[in-house]
Amino acid sequence: MAFSFMRKYEKPIMFVIVVFCLSTIGVTGTMMQFFGGGKAQTAATFEVVPGKPVKVSEEDFIRLKRDLSSFMAMASQGRNQTVSDDETLTHIIKIDEAKASGIDVSDDEVATVVKLLFPGLTDAQYRMVVRSRGFGSADEFQGFLRDWISTQKLDRLTAPADRVKSEDVYNEFKKKSTRLSNEHVAFKAEDRLSDMNPVDYKTPEVKKWYDDKMNAKGRQDAASKALQERYKSPDKLDLEVVWADFAEFDPAKTGEWLKDRKVEDTEIRGYYDAHPDYFTVEAEKPKDPEKKDDAKAAEAPKAKPFDDVKEDIRKRILATSLVQKALDDANAQRTEKKPVLLDALATKYGIQYRKLSGVEKPKLESAELIGSKNLAGELGAQSPASFPTSVTANRPDRAYFTRIVAQMPAKTMPFDDVEASVRKDYMLDKAMEKAVADAEELKSKIEERAKEKVKDKKPEDLAAWEKELEEDKKNGVNLQEKSKDLAYATRSADMQKKKRDFDNLWQKESGAVFDELVKERGLQPGKLEAYTVVDKADESVKDEKDTMKKFFRTNHLLDSLEPGMCSSSLLRDEENKVAYVAKITKKEEPAWSELTAEEYKTIADGILKRRQSMMQMLPMGGADPDDRFRKTKLQSRHHEAKTIGGVPKP
Repeated sequence: MAFSFMRKYEKPIMFVIVVFCLSTIGVTGTMMQFFGGGKAQTAATFEVVPGKPVKVSEEDFIRLKRDLSSFMAMASQGRNQTVSDDETLTHIIKIDEAKASGIDVSDDEVATVVKLLFPGLTDAQYRMVVRSRGFGSADEFQGFLRDWISTQKLDRLTAPADRVKSEDVYNEFKKKSTRLSNEHVAFKAEDRLSDMNPVDYKTPEVKKWYDDKMNAKGRQDAASKALQERYKSPDKLDLEVVWADFAEFDPAKTGEWLKDRKVEDTEIRGYYDAHPDYFTVEAEKPKDPEKKDDAKAAEAPKAKPFDDVKEDIRKRILATSLVQKALDDANAQRTEKKPVLLDALATKYGIQYRKLSGVEKPKLESAELIGSKNLAGELGAQSPASFPTSVTANRPDRAYFTRIVAQMPAKTMPFDDVEASVRKDYMLDKAMEKAVADAEELKSKIEERAKEKVKDKKPEDLAAWEKELEEDKKNGVNLQEKSKDLAYATRSADMQKKKRDFDNLWQKESGAVFDELVKERGLQPGKLEAYTVVDKADESVKDEKDTMKKFFRTNHLLDSLEPGMCSSSLLRDEENKVAYVAKITKKEEPAWSELTAEEYKTIADGILKRRQSMMQMLPMGGADPDDRFRKTKLQSRHHEAKTIGGVPKP
């Protein structure tokens, strides 16, 4: 399908749609009353510049609304999108404002945005995608895009990124500070385990489930990802370490290897000055613990005199030199393509050698290996059989170098090794299926009974439309092609508005039905009062131990519901252990007085940063900054337009 191309380019496409949405939000609030009834008007007349009326015919209005919806769908990977009447009118006004302001859009700017939307597509693929979304040709789409870019340039000039309105700040604050209360019925997998007979779950069935889970590709839910990680053996390494312990090192027993190594006093002094914490006297216990001055004196360790540690430092430097000599020898042998036997080299130079097999990467920082607190960092990007370029000597007790002999990447554990644990996970997964089925049944019953209560309020033409769609779907009718017909597109937009209105009716009844069914079935709903919804990375939920509270506090599916409404989507926790059916009982928006000056500044700075970042990414060269633009009266942009019957009046 054409949209398989779009999925590859999610990030740039989503960026374009976000900018589009931002550009409409600034004006839409003022335009919300233009077409309050939701139906396209027969015509609209407005003035961008006083004395210059702009007329929009019904046909042009509907066509542009369809094009905007198609553009939104293209930028959101093919999902159906419906642009409202007020957003369409806003777009028309902004196009004329841009023209009145002398804003031009070059061919290069159009080409840049096309490449941003369709990176890597051939010309034929690009044209196919454009036509599949209802545009007659690539030229027609690029004409639409030229107008769209002009509105973005207008936004840059009329609503500069450094202007953040107080209502923008409050709306952002409201998103994270609105307090919700809910009642919910929890369907837990663990409660259904007692209904299951373990004998029914044979090993071949469990093994197939395990293999399917471990070999699953593509995007996985959080529970599946956690399962895959749990049953993977960690990355492992085989290592060789050659080192010299300073405490045990005796230069006299190293033969001739250090005869030419002279250690000057300046080198010793430099080592002493560079490592003051290596040479300190332990703090003495305070004479009188009650006296604070004595306690402070005991907390400050004193450096040992240089002369007392001079010979110790000389020994350290010689030991480090010997380990470096062994490393140089090993590198020379490797260059000459001779076998490199580090254990033999360690014996040759009178230093230590150790081989570490199957070391798990997470344990590379464990001091018990070779005393290193940062072995992972020291190994760096070494490949198997390679050597480091230098000896690690920046530590108080030894100098060493390490070589990776072999790497064993993480792999799925054999089923036979983990069968008992997998069987428990399998049974919990099957129990969750039962819990989800029970939750789905309750949710469906709520929806069914709520719709039954308002069925008499369902418009006849909407029922006929839904029946027609079912028939088209059954007969394989191409609805995208069908929607190119203007009359059909108009009817479709009207029916979608009616469907949203009807959905609101039955959803308002769903809360009362929830209460009825809970009482009928003797269920005990849980409650969560006055909580705010935040992102999962928010610090306020980082250490939350109550899984139910954490789930609802990080779940945005209930944000848009009004009190008394049930969620039409099934709610499942990330661990795949509980399914919820919930209704909102209360929704309290924060008062303006709750927004502190510090929060205001933080939110405003965040909005500003996002706007600046987005504006900088779009190609917006060539905007006209001269007095001709600055003297233009853009009344609708400055929120001075009045509306009567859906038509703006200056």
